[in-house]
Amino acid sequence: MAARPAIRVLRLALLALLARKHATVVRLRDEDRIDDSVLRQVQARIDLEEIRLSRREVIK
Repeated sequence: MAARPAIRVLRLALLALLARKHATVVRLRDEDRIDDSVLRQVQARIDLEEIRLSRREVIK
């Protein structure tokens, strides 16, 4: 059972990393380093990963 808390900590760390990626991509768009279409593409990938990680938490 010791693995479950470790998995939860890892999942939370990954969600925090995704939040950081989201903030970074928004900043890059705000700085005109990427355009809105790139922002939406990257956000969609981040959103899917967040859903995947969050869904596992709800299932268990």
